[in-house]
Amino acid sequence: MTAVSVLRVTLRPYALRLTAPLATAHGCVGHRHGWVLRIDDEAACGFGDAAPWSGFASSFEQVASDLATLVQTGSILAARVERPEDATRVARRARTPEAQHAVELALLDLLAQKRGLTVAALLHGRAATSASLHRLQIGRAQHDAQVHTIKLKVAAGSLADDERRVAALRARVGSTVSLRLDAGGGWSEAQAASAIERLARYGVSLIE
Repeated sequence: MTAVSVLRVTLRPYALRLTAPLATAHGCVGHRHGWVLRIDDEAACGFGDAAPWSGFASSFEQVASDLATLVQTGSILAARVERPEDATRVARRARTPEAQHAVELALLDLLAQKRGLTVAALLHGRAATSASLHRLQIGRAQHDAQVHTIKLKVAAGSLADDERRVAALRARVGSTVSLRLDAGGGWSEAQAASAIERLARYGVSLIE
């Protein structure tokens, strides 16, 4: 069976400026910071991404320390991966979920390449012939017939302000586009219940 045996692990940090600042319940985000994790075996390389969001899950410092430890101690060197489940097992050697994601994705990428497959085909046996597009809405919505779902950040201001934004977005995109709202932990349980009742009229399919 084709397998991956890890020979080298390297990191490349990045900082990407968003095209427009993103207002969240935890403040305004203008950049996305993270690391590209590269894992090499004797014939190919796979890539994974670790990009923590400020205010959510692990801190930037925790992920940085976790990834640095993985590279400096060589804790995943010589790890052998024959099946997707092995990639998950090796990834658990990292402490933070963001670093685990990067390791698992890089190993799956590498294993799929070795077998001449996409990651989707490796995991599910057959790649999908089409995919629904999901877009995060920051500025004014533009009509795009290929976009099936639009997600809007809420809870950075008042519920009345959120309702105005949701109503305006629904009016612009029509009734066929699915709307999802992301409160990002900005509502209490009582506030969430009130928001759900108030925003349900706009055909919101999901609130995170």
